[in-house]
Amino acid sequence: MIDFLHDIAKKKYYSILALLLVSIYYVNETSRNHEHWENQNIIQSDAGNYYVYLPAVFIYKDLKYGFTDSINTVYQKWIAPYHLEDDGSKTQKFTAGTAFMYAPFFLIAHQLSLNDPQVSADGYSVKYHQWILYGSLIYGILSLIMIRLVLGLFFRDIVSAAVILFLGLGTNLMFYSTFEGGLSHLPGLFLISSYIYFTFLWFEKGRLSHLCLLLLTLSIATVIRPTNFLFILFFLIYLVEKKDRLQFFYQKLKLYRLKLIFPIMIGLVPGLLQMALWKYNSGSYIHYSYQEETFFFSKPHMLMGLFSARNSLLLYNLPFIFAFIGLFIWRKKYPSLAIFITLFLFYYVIYSWWCWWYGGSYGSRAAIESYTLLSILMGITITFIIKHLHEGLALLAIASTMVVFGTMTQRFTDLRKVSVLHYDSMTWEAYVYLWKNHQLKADYFELWEQPDHPNALLYGEEYIDFNELNTVNRYSQGIEISQSNRDSIYIQFEFWGQFAFYGDSVVFVEIDYESTDKAQKYAVKPQLDVMLWNKGVLAIPNEQSLNDQKGRARIVYDGNRRIFYKPLKLLKDKP
Repeated sequence: MIDFLHDIAKKKYYSILALLLVSIYYVNETSRNHEHWENQNIIQSDAGNYYVYLPAVFIYKDLKYGFTDSINTVYQKWIAPYHLEDDGSKTQKFTAGTAFMYAPFFLIAHQLSLNDPQVSADGYSVKYHQWILYGSLIYGILSLIMIRLVLGLFFRDIVSAAVILFLGLGTNLMFYSTFEGGLSHLPGLFLISSYIYFTFLWFEKGRLSHLCLLLLTLSIATVIRPTNFLFILFFLIYLVEKKDRLQFFYQKLKLYRLKLIFPIMIGLVPGLLQMALWKYNSGSYIHYSYQEETFFFSKPHMLMGLFSARNSLLLYNLPFIFAFIGLFIWRKKYPSLAIFITLFLFYYVIYSWWCWWYGGSYGSRAAIESYTLLSILMGITITFIIKHLHEGLALLAIASTMVVFGTMTQRFTDLRKVSVLHYDSMTWEAYVYLWKNHQLKADYFELWEQPDHPNALLYGEEYIDFNELNTVNRYSQGIEISQSNRDSIYIQFEFWGQFAFYGDSVVFVEIDYESTDKAQKYAVKPQLDVMLWNKGVLAIPNEQSLNDQKGRARIVYDGNRRIFYKPLKLLKDKP
């Protein structure tokens, strides 16, 4: 084994060593996370949506999903999800491509469950969770292998090795390969990286088999996530970027002639099968399964999706700093134009989604399929650094950066596993806090800020018709009140989100009467509700000495960030 590794290093196969290192680390991390799948936390939420086709086909023979209610009852959670249509039929939100890619791992789990009398072979017991996570692990490693092959077409092996280490140990690829399994993005990344690799091979060698493979991989990736079809732009732009490629394309079309039927049919089959499934479930060959969820193309959130503290691509995948630098280093031998246009349009579309932070995400998981193109940009930057600095100094600087990025990524990943790094409510202040403080205190949680899901879903924008209080503007305008001959006066308040109300009180209603110089402050503690405005009523006891006195009630914010609120209301009667 030692001699084998020595031979690899001697032949400068550094990228193979990098792949081995990352693979061993991923396997170890998956083993370390065993309680996650042992507690059956893999097949749920979005992963449950992607997965449900597999037990439907192989166990229950029921693509009408009649088995789902009983499964949800047995496991006491929404583990087998579905959409209930107006006619009472059940449909699925996601397309079937992800289930197709996880089918081998499902079948292994099913056979093991059948052979184990202590495990239920119902499609949802512990072995299914275990093997679906193993599937994510395998696709994560396969994706890195394909990305290495792509990088090898353009860069020295030492550069490919550096990119593999940055990508494998410094991004959310580790989290989704070893912990949050069962999602669409790793099979999608594997297919898109394969598609890009076969695109380059076809333009180099012109083989019909390469054309079939690039169309097949893109087609399956599209059935996994329809937005993946946008990567066809890479082929088209790479094609028209140079005149000799257009001539090559035209010559091959004339040479193939009737043989073109094969790649075309191969490319169409996955989409036709999905259309047949839609027809069987919904009665229509084209079925929009996301119901009220939609894109807002006139209100894209590209900057937020790329750079904000709420699940952005860059802040939680620090090595991609090199990729963004690579956008400005143009060389004829690199497909920079095709990469730039493809990434721009892909990010424009995915960040025009109403929930641009993608729910319980970590580091913008919707962008994972773009990592092959980002890896090429990283390679461009690292090559530039090595070329313009002393090689030893450049490699030392890159290695030092790798240690910093890798250490922080591991910290972020571990915090995300226990939801201390919140899945959708991180702010810039909370992000900086994690960099500055190893020990977390209660004031950290006040820095979270909950997304305004209802307005985002309806309008593509958050916090519509709200008022804001922050560290600069701490006082609301207020309303007039008067003490009367009642036992109490009642003031209704509404706030968005819950995190500002954790710990010590930071929100108060302050009442100031005209006849007294002293204001009275009452702490506000609304009933916490994750998805709605927090409403409540504050009862102010009547003081006899203040009968018929006029005053003003206003909100006072004493926190460290901001809150959103609606104006106070004075109620005539006790609610």
